[in-house]
Amino acid sequence: MKFNNMFTADDPMKLVQTILDTIFNAIIIITMLLCLFSLASSMSANLLDQTKEIGILRAMGFSKFRIKMLYFYEAFILVISSSMLGIMIGTTVAFTMVLQQVVFV
Repeated sequence: MKFNNMFTADDPMKLVQTILDTIFNAIIIITMLLCLFSLASSMSANLLDQTKEIGILRAMGFSKFRIKMLYFYEAFILVISSSMLGIMIGTTVAFTMVLQQVVFV
């Protein structure tokens, strides 16, 4: 007697789930790379726009290391704040979608 198991190796739903997981993981990686390049170009444009301010900071006695750390902290705060905002928005949307499925199903 053979039992019909829902999670057998030849289950088409498991295959579809694996394919969708692979596609979504590729989309996540591409999105993260785009965000990385966007942040890098934004920070380099910011540095080019603020050359006068950097010169003034150097004239006031700031070392090159302190100026680099200033812009590193600026990028760090930008990444952390946008990550937190993305997590909050993503959690809200995911919760709403799950709630919508529970209500309508």
